[in-house]
Amino acid sequence: MAASLQFIISADASGAITAVRQFSGSLANVGSIANTSSNQAISAFDRIDKIIGKAKSAVIGFVSAFVFIQAVRGLHELLAAAVRFEDQFSNVRKTVSATAEQFNLLSESLKNMSRTLPTSLTDLTKIAEIAGQLGINVDDIDDFTEVIADGLDVTFIQLVDGVAT
Repeated sequence: MAASLQFIISADASGAITAVRQFSGSLANVGSIANTSSNQAISAFDRIDKIIGKAKSAVIGFVSAFVFIQAVRGLHELLAAAVRFEDQFSNVRKTVSATAEQFNLLSESLKNMSRTLPTSLTDLTKIAEIAGQLGINVDDIDDFTEVIADGLDVTFIQLVDGVAT
């Protein structure tokens, strides 16, 4: 008796084909998802760039405002110093007989001395005022002021100012 053995192998590849199709579709989705993600990243960086641009503009505006305020403050200090000098120089005008031109020359001479001597313009003006009280001629007041300022200490000027008032 001859026996026969028969093997029947059957396979259902429909599940595998479905899985390969799903995998292929997933890969296709990865491309579109990657594209979408890339677009979102670009959009986010554009928004960040705009925010940085606005921040840069704000900083520039702040710095500009700060510089403007400092310029105004400097101008204010300059004008205040000029007003103080004119106020102090008015005391010289009260004690000295001179023409407008002589007063202008004396004023400029005092300002120049304040740049070269270690004495403030306020103190130089007080010395000139005292010179006028002493009756020193207007043409000699700048020389007198320079000699006194060059040889005297500020505490002496304060002492004389205290005695004069």
